[in-house]
Amino acid sequence: MIFVDMMFGCIPNAKWKHEEACHMFGYDVEELCTFAESIGLKRAWLQNNGRQTAHFDLTRNKRALAVARGAEEVSLMELPALLNRLRDNNRAPKQMELEV
Repeated sequence: MIFVDMMFGCIPNAKWKHEEACHMFGYDVEELCTFAESIGLKRAWLQNNGRQTAHFDLTRNKRALAVARGAEEVSLMELPALLNRLRDNNRAPKQMELEV
């Protein structure tokens, strides 16, 4: 299962030129990366690889595409409980080799 949280404001920088973003994450890092590729992201853009918080940052358009392709929306209120389930079920993403 793939999840996206809500859009939030952020400060653009050299690596992220947008003024807002959200996170896309899931139970399995391979599933997450495969899904990310299906919406036009590169595996090399995976952040926090090998940790419970492995995720991709998304723009508003990529978030909409992810939801249209089946990602489940998670509110900021639901997010902590979901992250706890990931940890408690020992289903946190495992680190994988990424091609650059």
